[in-house]
Amino acid sequence: MFFLGATIFSVAMSRWPWKWRHGPFLVAHLGILMVLVGSWVTDRFGLDGNLRIEEGQTSNQVELSQPELVLSDGKSLSSVPVKWTPPHARFSPIDIEDYGLRVTEFITYADPSLSFIPSDQASITDLPAMKVRLTGGPMRVSQEYWLWAGDPGFANVSAGPAFFFIRPDAQTANALDLNREELRGRPRILFRVRPNGDIFYESRSAENTLRS
Repeated sequence: MFFLGATIFSVAMSRWPWKWRHGPFLVAHLGILMVLVGSWVTDRFGLDGNLRIEEGQTSNQVELSQPELVLSDGKSLSSVPVKWTPPHARFSPIDIEDYGLRVTEFITYADPSLSFIPSDQASITDLPAMKVRLTGGPMRVSQEYWLWAGDPGFANVSAGPAFFFIRPDAQTANALDLNREELRGRPRILFRVRPNGDIFYESRSAENTLRS
């Protein structure tokens, strides 16, 4: 990009001293230089990523071109830049003092493994989490989904044609959860978690409504 910009600038300077008839020529070259400078500013100081949102879903996760380690405790979110390391190169450990963590290895093209552990706090049902396992079909294929009320990306999960929702029982149910127009005719299950840990659900499809 630097050499392309230098070439464009040199071509513009080759017409010096400029005359009025060089106006369109200079404006075109100036525009190209502005695009290159803007690309450099975005690369150095901006955020360039992809946000994937499927129909009927919400998300707050952006895919970045550079590796980032994202840490969240349900109330705050922080990210730590991680320098990409080739598979056979030595990785320099990263200490994250705020969380008491130490990153010792960079695994390229790894699949995430999600899990939630019980909390010892009294208000564990403020942000409940649960695992849903679906099994069926001729091959008895099983698939698991985590639901967590602490993040929009986990609180509403699309499982094929069905949609799962999870909410604390103290949170007022939103009719849009199950009755959104784009979800009509598709199976929908809303899980509600009571303060004592009990779970009840509302299930709706195009034909019926079930409460348990």
